[in-house]
Amino acid sequence: MISIVTNLISFIILCFFFYGRSLRKSNTDKHIKIMSGVIFSDVALVLFLVLGRSALSKVSMEMPVYLIIHIFFALSTVILYVAAVIVGLKLKRGQTRYLNKMRLIDKVLTPMRVMTLVTSTALMFI
Repeated sequence: MISIVTNLISFIILCFFFYGRSLRKSNTDKHIKIMSGVIFSDVALVLFLVLGRSALSKVSMEMPVYLIIHIFFALSTVILYVAAVIVGLKLKRGQTRYLNKMRLIDKVLTPMRVMTLVTSTALMFI
């Protein structure tokens, strides 16, 4: 039951993720607020899952491959969030030379975040 709820929360966060991305050119201030909320919510969800389920104590190379793949996507997403925050703060200060870096982060982060939800949902059925 908890995996259904966490996947639903993750899906809602992903919807806000895409909504926030859609505002990046038309309403930068709103884009920053929504994406900040998305990143905070996503990291909070990961922390809840890691701490609440003692997930770190269960990580090993003996885990099924599909679970290792899911962990790869989830950790990559969090790492890319950190990079996006750092570059985003520079862009907010007017350092536009970082725009190409943010575009690259976005091109990698978006599929990683989608695959995190896809693999998490798939884990419910395996």
